[in-house]
Amino acid sequence: MNLVRKYLNYIIFAAVVLVVVGIAVSHSRGVHALVENMGNADPAVRSKSALELIQTEQFSDSITGESIRTRLNAIKALESLADDKSVVKGSGKDDLDYRSQAVKQCIALLKDTDRPVREAAVAALKRMDYTAPDNLKELVNGIGDGDPGVRKGVAATFVAPDGLGPRADVVAAIIDKMKGDGGTRGPGGDILGSARFLKEGARALATPALLTILTARDDKDPRKFKNDEGARSGAADALGKLGDPAAVAPLIGAMKGDSPAVRRVAIGAIALIADPSGEQALIDSVNNSATDNEARLQAAAGLGKIGSPQAIATLIHALSDTDLKLRSATVAALARAGRPTADGPVNHQVLSELIAALGSADDDARLGSAQSLAKLGAPEANGALTGALRNGKEPELRAAAASALGFAHNIGGVQPLIAALSDPDGDVREAARDGLSAIGIEATPALIGAMERGQTDAFYATEAIAHLGSAALPALQRAAQDASHPVGQRWAAVALGELGVADATPTLQQLARSSDPDVSFVAKSQLDRLGAAE
Repeated sequence: MNLVRKYLNYIIFAAVVLVVVGIAVSHSRGVHALVENMGNADPAVRSKSALELIQTEQFSDSITGESIRTRLNAIKALESLADDKSVVKGSGKDDLDYRSQAVKQCIALLKDTDRPVREAAVAALKRMDYTAPDNLKELVNGIGDGDPGVRKGVAATFVAPDGLGPRADVVAAIIDKMKGDGGTRGPGGDILGSARFLKEGARALATPALLTILTARDDKDPRKFKNDEGARSGAADALGKLGDPAAVAPLIGAMKGDSPAVRRVAIGAIALIADPSGEQALIDSVNNSATDNEARLQAAAGLGKIGSPQAIATLIHALSDTDLKLRSATVAALARAGRPTADGPVNHQVLSELIAALGSADDDARLGSAQSLAKLGAPEANGALTGALRNGKEPELRAAAASALGFAHNIGGVQPLIAALSDPDGDVREAARDGLSAIGIEATPALIGAMERGQTDAFYATEAIAHLGSAALPALQRAAQDASHPVGQRWAAVALGELGVADATPTLQQLARSSDPDVSFVAKSQLDRLGAAE
C-alpha cells in the first residue's frame, strides 16, 4: 500500500510538472505570436498585439534582445496603438490609458543601443496622435527624462520641422509640466525658446502663462508667492529664452523683490533678452559686488549685446573689477559689443574706449582691453597695441598685445611682432610667433629675414613660417638657394622639413649637397624626417 502511494505521488508530481511546462510553452508561443503580429501589415492587428503585451506587462521583455527588425516592427505597432481610437481608457480610478502607454514605451526605445531603432522611435513619436491629451501628457513627461538620448529625441519631436511645433495645447502642456517638475524646466524652456517655436508664435502663447507663474501671489497672504521658488526660477529662465521684451519689467520686479535664487535667474533672463528697457538693471547688477557672481557675469554678457554708450562705459569700468571671472566675461562682452557679428564692422566707439583703456593706470584694465582687442582684429588699434607690446611691464599684457596684433593681413603688426620674437618672456615670444602665423603670407619676407639673423628669433620665425603651409614654399625655396646666408639656409631647411610636403624634397636634396657641412647636415636630417633620404 505504501509503495502504491509512493508511486502515485510521483505520478501526480510529474503530471503537475507537465501541466506547468505546457502552460509555459503555450504562453511562450502566445508571446512569440504577438511579437510576430506586431509586424503585420494591418494596423489593427499591430495595435492589438502591442496592446496585449503592454496590458500583461510583457512588452519590454518580449523585444529585449530581439533583432533590429523585430524592434522596428514593435515601434510600428506602438504607433498604431497610440493612434487607435478604438482603445478606450477604463472608468476606474487606476485604469491606464493604453494609448499613452504606447507613447511611453516608444520613448523608452530612445535608449536603444542601435541607432536605426532610436531614429525610428523619433520618427514614430512625431507621427503619433497628440490630439489625445494623455498622449501629449506622456510625451511631455519625456522632456525632463534623466537620459540625454531621451531628452534629445523628445525635443526633436517638438521642434523639428516635421515635429509638433508650438500648438496652443503643446505650449500649455509644457508649461504645466515645468511648473511642477524641476527636471523639465530647463529643457522645457529650451523647447519654448527654440528657433521654430519662436518663429511660429510661441512667445505670445507662453509669455503670459510664465509671467503668471513668476508673479502670482497667494490669495490668502499677498505677501507670499503662489508658486514655489523652483517654479518661479524656471519661469524666469524660460522667459529669458523666449526673449520677449514685455517680460523685462516683471523680471526686474523679481530681481528686486524675490528670493536670491530667483533674483539670480531673473538677472540672467534680462541679460538674455538684452532689451534697452533692462539696461539699467544689468548695469546695477554688474556694479554691485554683492550681487551673485554668476548673475554679474550674465549681466555683463547682456550689456555686451545691448552695446549702448552707457553699457560700454560700465563694461570698461568692470575690466578693473577684483573678480577675475567678471573681468573675463567683460572681455567677451566688449568683443561682442565691438563686433556684433563675426564679419560685421567694428564699433568705433567700443574701439576707441578699448584703445584708451590700454593707457589706464590699472593693470587689469590694460590687460582686459588688449584681450578684447584680440577678438576684434582692428588695424586702428595697431599703434596702441605696439606701444603696449614694447613698453608693457607685465609679460601677460605684452602677450595679449601680441595676440591682438596677429590677425589676417594685418601688415602693420608684422614688424612689432618680429621684434617681439626676442622678448625676454617665452609666452610673449610664442604669442608673437602665433600672431605672425595668423597674419599670413604677408609676414613671410620679415620671417625670412629673422631666420637669416639666426639666434632665438630664427627658431620662432621658422615655426611661424612653417605654420603657413604650402603658401610659404616659394619663399623658403628662394631662401634655401641664397648661399650668402648659410644661417638662413639651415633654418630654411628646417622649415621645409616641417612643412611636410613632397614639393620640398628637391630643394632639401640640393641643400644636402651643400659645401657647408652644417647646411648639408640639417638638410639630410629633414630628408630623413620626410623619408626621402638620397
